[in-house]
Formats: sequence, C-alpha cells, structure tokens
Amino acid sequence: MDKEIGNFQVGKGFDALRINVSSIGSPFSFLNRETMTEKIQKFIMLGDQRNILEVYVEGRKVNHFHGRRWCKLL
Repeated sequence: MDKEIGNFQVGKGFDALRINVSSIGSPFSFLNRETMTEKIQKFIMLGDQRNILEVYVEGRKVNHFHGRRWCKLL
C-alpha cells in the first residue's frame, strides 16, 4: 500500500478533512494557552460535524458545510 498512500507525493491517494476547531457551537472549548497539537487532539477526541468544513476523498472535494447542513458535491 505504500505505493498508493502514506505521503504527499503526486499520484498518491489523498483523503482529508478541513476543520475549524473554534467553530460556533463546537462541542468543546479551549483554555487560554493550548498548542495547535492540543487543539487537534481535542478535535480527534471530542469533535463532530460542527468542526468539519470540507471533506476530500482521493483528492476530490466531496462535501462541504453550508450554513447548518452538509451539501454533497457531484
């Protein structure tokens, strides 16, 4: 599988989420001096759809959040 995934080289599979750890209505809050690593860890453990802005599968944007609902892209 390392020929298909595992890094950011051209031609390899790319699945990703674009997130906002400080989104309105987020299921968690932050203390004054948390690092970016700590914020991402909170998202992994406590985050939900309110924190996800966009979804990418195989490098293609497949969903985005519009207002209060998800829209599927064709």
